[in-house]
Amino acid sequence: MCFLKRIVTLLVYINIVSGAHGSLCSVENRTADLSACLEKIREFLFVPNKFWFGSDYSQRCPNNEDSGVFCMNPKPSAQSIQVRLFPSTEYTAGLDRFLEMEFQSEGKNYKACGNTYKTTESWSYSADPLSDMVVYPWYVKNFPISVKWNYTVGDYFTLMVYDAGYLTSNGLHINIQHDDITSGEVVRHYGQPLIGTDIKNPYVFMLFKQNGMITLSEAWREKFTTGNVAGAWTIEDFTTAVNMSGLVAVNWIVVSGDEWIAQKMLDTQGPYSLCPLYATKALLEKPRPFIPSNTQLSVWIDFKFMVDVSSTINVCCKTSTYTPRNFTLNPIGNELLSTYDVRSETPHVLSFSKLGLYAERHNFTGDMYTIIAIDPDVPLPTVGTPERPILHGLVTNIVNGNLKEGEKGLSWTGPYPPNDSPHYYYTLLYKQQSAINATELMYKYAGDCEERLAGRCLYNINQAVHDNNLVLVGATWFRSQKDAYVLERQLNATGSVEAEVCKGQPGYKDPCTTSAAPTSLSSILKACTFWLISTVTMSFVKSC
Repeated sequence: MCFLKRIVTLLVYINIVSGAHGSLCSVENRTADLSACLEKIREFLFVPNKFWFGSDYSQRCPNNEDSGVFCMNPKPSAQSIQVRLFPSTEYTAGLDRFLEMEFQSEGKNYKACGNTYKTTESWSYSADPLSDMVVYPWYVKNFPISVKWNYTVGDYFTLMVYDAGYLTSNGLHINIQHDDITSGEVVRHYGQPLIGTDIKNPYVFMLFKQNGMITLSEAWREKFTTGNVAGAWTIEDFTTAVNMSGLVAVNWIVVSGDEWIAQKMLDTQGPYSLCPLYATKALLEKPRPFIPSNTQLSVWIDFKFMVDVSSTINVCCKTSTYTPRNFTLNPIGNELLSTYDVRSETPHVLSFSKLGLYAERHNFTGDMYTIIAIDPDVPLPTVGTPERPILHGLVTNIVNGNLKEGEKGLSWTGPYPPNDSPHYYYTLLYKQQSAINATELMYKYAGDCEERLAGRCLYNINQAVHDNNLVLVGATWFRSQKDAYVLERQLNATGSVEAEVCKGQPGYKDPCTTSAAPTSLSSILKACTFWLISTVTMSFVKSC
């Protein structure tokens, strides 16, 4: 115990010491030595491998933009913030103060990529360009609640927000008196970072000291709005046009993508369709033998069910009611669904959309796909195992992204989990290299089992994928467990015994109390009737 206490004390001490020292630009350190903080900022501006556009860009994207939509780089030869934003070192030589920025945000509260995100934390961040902190678009979607810097009475400033990766402006305030951001003119309102991928992209806040009040031409106002595209103008062009001094302060936040901004792009129709990235993340959270660890999904699957018939099921002393509804699977949310809603007879439709440019998300010309639906959680090793699951659907040779044009091997077969533990039901989309015979793909890789499961049991999915050169590009899934609909089917099976089927089900009694109640009530009514007749008869006899 004494040894453990010493370890805990040491860890606490290390944490306190590291927190106290922090970066050279922490409040404590920059107050003690501002020059060291500013010098380190200048150094970081020149670092060539700090961000995604750095020295490893050429390895990740050997053909620049031709390597893929996420390799778009308007200035591939520029590997540091300094080279991308400023034409010469003179721009940063004048740094003489720190730009304080405080961000605040409420917890997550949005719907994105088919899922609902809701958290209750309060979030705040004092921007420090030397820290390793990575923030996400949801939390920095609003302009900082506080922006401060040192000034001399009579000074005017310009604050520009700039995307150092994609070279566009994310905000411009001019003619700011002292450090009162509200006193200036907003030429371009702050825009939330449009980064949906997992790369780390810097958004730079630059403070320029003006040589008095400036008047911005209509041409320049247009450049910051409708003409705000990479390469259309440079920061040097702007500062020269308004006769402005160089930088006096600079800070930045490092942003990586989240689901919120991915949905924002879908809602505003561009520039990208990114939800498959977050389906990939969710898929890999639960390792499976048939999911390669390096999987990167490039297609989003919308699997929609239209429950068109209501039903009331009385089974095992319990009543369950199902009502008509339409819903789309939510793989990121890992939903637990009733087997009735996703049964074989429920009308359903699948549609696909690609990762990449929003305008190209439905372009499947020239591509061919296979759908394989499976349950790897079967508790019966003669029917299915995690490595060789039971098959729930198979369609091959899907062209133009249209499932109806594919060759059907097995129609969607709804879940029938025999145990109480939730089963995962995966629908996997594979890209084909050439045409495949659906019947052969189904029966060749299935195990030897009873006739009703022929072509379905012990499906050797990994071998099927390997032999046919299939590449996993899309996935959706849900969970289901034994419920009223499954119990009803089990009771309707030939030779079933209610006591055995319902054994262990919550609330089950043999006989059910609900069925016993009418008998008890009938006995009570009969007794009351007998007593009433007897009483009336005795009164009549006495009166006679």
